Amino acid sequence: MKTSALTALLALAAASLTLAQTPVIRRADRTFSPERIEAMRTYYQANATSGNPTDCLVTLNRGLKILFDNPDLKLGDSVDRTMAALRNARPMRADNFRTRHFLNEAPDGSFRSNRGGVLQPDKLERSVWDYVVGTAGPNVGYSVFGCSPMDGYHSVLLVLDNTDLDAPKVYWADQWSTKGGWKLYPNKEALDGEITRLTHGWWKSKFESTGQRFKTRCRLYQLIPDAATDPGYNLATVIGTPRLNKAPLPLREGPRMTFPVKRTAAGEPVVAYLGDQFAVLERVGDKNQFVNLILPDGTTGWVPSWYLSFESSDDPAVAGLIDQLQNAPKTYTVVSGDSLSKIAKAKGTTVTALKALNGLSGDLILVGQVLHLPQG
Repeated sequence: MKTSALTALLALAAASLTLAQTPVIRRADRTFSPERIEAMRTYYQANATSGNPTDCLVTLNRGLKILFDNPDLKLGDSVDRTMAALRNARPMRADNFRTRHFLNEAPDGSFRSNRGGVLQPDKLERSVWDYVVGTAGPNVGYSVFGCSPMDGYHSVLLVLDNTDLDAPKVYWADQWSTKGGWKLYPNKEALDGEITRLTHGWWKSKFESTGQRFKTRCRLYQLIPDAATDPGYNLATVIGTPRLNKAPLPLREGPRMTFPVKRTAAGEPVVAYLGDQFAVLERVGDKNQFVNLILPDGTTGWVPSWYLSFESSDDPAVAGLIDQLQNAPKTYTVVSGDSLSKIAKAKGTTVTALKALNGLSGDLILVGQVLHLPQG
């Protein structure tokens, strides 16, 4: 099963994706379904054009409850405290923040560091657009970022539409009627320019009226979908490949790093290589950080999720490949020290089932013997 062929198939299918459609391909742990994005967009636009919109924080918190489809979501009394509440939730719904600082233009035209906000903010030190688009990378779909400009002075969501990898777009979601609640920023110059313009204006206005020098940093938080509520996230249709930063990737016997590495009859570690196709059978841990995957030959094992990249698909051809992976015959090669009872316990089955499936009349098994395991 060639990854390149699958990638080409998915790219072709993804080209026709629109906001109102079910996603063709999406990174399962970081992109939101179009249904959730559409529900949030409808709220933001209605609020901003209502004639009496709620303030930025109330708008943000209500928008997040819609995004996560959870009216009881516990959130904070500032944008950064709301993001902290999402980050501390179980399952975790926001990543650690990243900060973008500003530079000040000196009289000679050069730019100097302004991380403390003592000087007027004139230019972003690093691009917000580059962070948002770069974080999503090659994952097709919709990514959402909490944005805390000028150290929490305003509360914003940035929604990246990455359904066309050649033309990413960012939408600014807040309560402002001038933006209609949901304003498009099609490129780096537009988004970075708007954040710079607003921060410069806010800082200058506050300094001139009160003498106060606000910190100018802009914090960004990538949001993480809740698998239980986002209709586009379905473990039964998750595929992936190991990331480059850990290949070959050893498979473990259980969902912790303390479990031993799986080994062949010859004692060699069982590994997944860069480019190998796999399907996800199960994810566990308070942050879904351990994955039970299955390789094309039927081998299963546990790995940390941070070494993997995930995509899900509703394309019938891709679903067929996933079905082939998940329903491939499962086997186990006997190693020294094994017994039927030990294997049955490790594999979640019974000695009786193992005997029946492998035509065994007694308990004798040999090192190197390949046993068939029950499906499921």
